[in-house]
Amino acid sequence: RNAALYFGTFCVSPSFNGSMELFEKISNRRSFFSISTKDSLEDGSVLVESEVTNVASSYIASFLPNLNWLEKLDVNFSGKASIRIDNAGVVDTVDFQVLSEAKNELAVGLDGKLKIHPEYKGYLNIPEGTVNIQARNFPLSEAERYWPPTFGVDARNWVVKNINKGLIQKLTTKIMVTPDDFIAGVVSGKSIDGSFGYSDVSVIYMENFPPVTAASGVAKFNGDVLNFDVQDGRMKQSTVKGTVSMYNLSAVNPDMEINVTTEGTIADISDFLAMIQQGSKSTDKLLDITHLSGS
Repeated sequence: RNAALYFGTFCVSPSFNGSMELFEKISNRRSFFSISTKDSLEDGSVLVESEVTNVASSYIASFLPNLNWLEKLDVNFSGKASIRIDNAGVVDTVDFQVLSEAKNELAVGLDGKLKIHPEYKGYLNIPEGTVNIQARNFPLSEAERYWPPTFGVDARNWVVKNINKGLIQKLTTKIMVTPDDFIAGVVSGKSIDGSFGYSDVSVIYMENFPPVTAASGVAKFNGDVLNFDVQDGRMKQSTVKGTVSMYNLSAVNPDMEINVTTEGTIADISDFLAMIQQGSKSTDKLLDITHLSGS
């Protein structure tokens, strides 16, 4: 994939200012675009500043093939970008800020700064830098739709498979974009670090175990590690509180460390202990229990 599709090598005339309005008849949507330049910076470079409003996610996807997943989103965006072009006419850095326009209470924002490498492993204009993503009121039942399929693949696949209900109240994520990630078109899990608060979640931690329902708390993820701090939840007729950590999410059965307190009926506790002894029926192996205590 040649990144020249996204960041061209170009020169800009000094002190240029302009704006444009686009009208889409089908949706009756008007989008606005403005651009200006500032020349004569101390190092001889040019700063190009642009701003867009009311841009549909499908528009962005049409210009950036690697982000074709945006076509599935019914969200409009507004944003600003500052592009520094060196005295040789080559893009040097890009600073940007993008915010979604609130719709159905879901809100998404991202910002960051990218350094552009004119040439990297035979590819032109490859970015490297940091991207920060924030979201609120994110429905976990729509994770497959809203979570980019190329970001944190292992964590995404686990969430899509095992969580079918709930709401992310607030999510913050920091992504370190490397040139190799950009060329491959996939951001590795090791490049992503984030956390989110969740409520009313229904999650299956282990196969053949009853789901934890009405769960709320905070989750943190880094690489292929996902940690849940369950502040409140239910399993059958019992309450559940504690922490669940999962490692090696790409495995069929990820490694888990469970440290929870359960209060409930004798029947529930007896069933839980029986399930722990039986392990996962799909592998016919006992769970590797290193410590078990209770009262």
